[in-house]
Amino acid sequence: MKVYVTDDFLDFMQTVNIVDSKIAEVAKELSLGLHDGELLPKRMFFIAGWRKADVPKKGKEIPNKLLEAYKLFAEDLLNIPDQKLTKMVEIGLLKEVAYE
Repeated sequence: MKVYVTDDFLDFMQTVNIVDSKIAEVAKELSLGLHDGELLPKRMFFIAGWRKADVPKKGKEIPNKLLEAYKLFAEDLLNIPDQKLTKMVEIGLLKEVAYE
């Protein structure tokens, strides 16, 4: 499986000091089924992140409209041809995280 982070998620990682190995660890947990979503085995993308302390204590963690936007974005990412993914990594829109 290939694991990618978007440039926005990479900024988040740097802000809260998350290293690539932690993303790889989370990706492995997700691939083992320790998650609430549907996982497709070929690629995994981390597109947004936030600190738990920044999440409102009441209401939804992710508002419905934002969740729908994430789903549409994810669908687009999952359908990108490999050559275009390579190009996106080359120009800095995505970063591939080492995953074993």
